Amino acid sequence: MPYFIEIWQAAIEPESAGMANGDTWPGPFSARTAVPVITWSMPMTRDELVGLAGTYSAVITRPAEERAEILRRVERLATDHAGFGSGTTVQLPMRCRCWRATRS
Repeated sequence: MPYFIEIWQAAIEPESAGMANGDTWPGPFSARTAVPVITWSMPMTRDELVGLAGTYSAVITRPAEERAEILRRVERLATDHAGFGSGTTVQLPMRCRCWRATRS
């Protein structure tokens, strides 16, 4: 469901993703190996999606006004793009990328 990616990217600036893009590794790690991606989906309402967005460190660490604005954007974009109405539930695709790091 590409619109969920669009919602997330529009709500949170790409630079906040940090290591998710694989650009940098903190600390004493010299190598990494990708492990297969685990995928699943779960039913979620618009309010649950907004609540989930509020649990990401890229949101939690922002000043209160910025957090509120991000969550308003997530709600607005979910309503506009995903067609969430009051009580509407959609299957939210989930993905977990796992990495194995090797110490230097």
